[in-house]
Amino acid sequence: KGGSDCSSSVCSNNVCAAPTCFDGVKNGSETDVDCGGGLCALCGAGKSCKGGSDCSSSVCSNNVCAAPSCSDGVKNGSETDVDCGGGTCAPCGTGKSCRANSDCSSNSCNSLVCK
Repeated sequence: KGGSDCSSSVCSNNVCAAPTCFDGVKNGSETDVDCGGGLCALCGAGKSCKGGSDCSSSVCSNNVCAAPSCSDGVKNGSETDVDCGGGTCAPCGTGKSCRANSDCSSNSCNSLVCK
């Protein structure tokens, strides 16, 4: 008769529905509503997670997805390499990935590598 009658928490026309990544309910393997768990989209900052693979930032701290930062040890957000470049973090050193000269401390990006 209702979602509480179903293991998926979704009832449609008096029939329990299978969990989907678009049903507005945390169910199936999801770690938060319609995200995470390996089958649905990655979860954004502040959403529940079991590991970095559940999060768009690739960082899960205390079972919550963290926002990308310039000190998290992961290439995420707008960074061009781990914790550098991309206009939001400090410029990258020689040998690190880049997209523009401004991504590099040397101000020289050649073939997507700081020179």
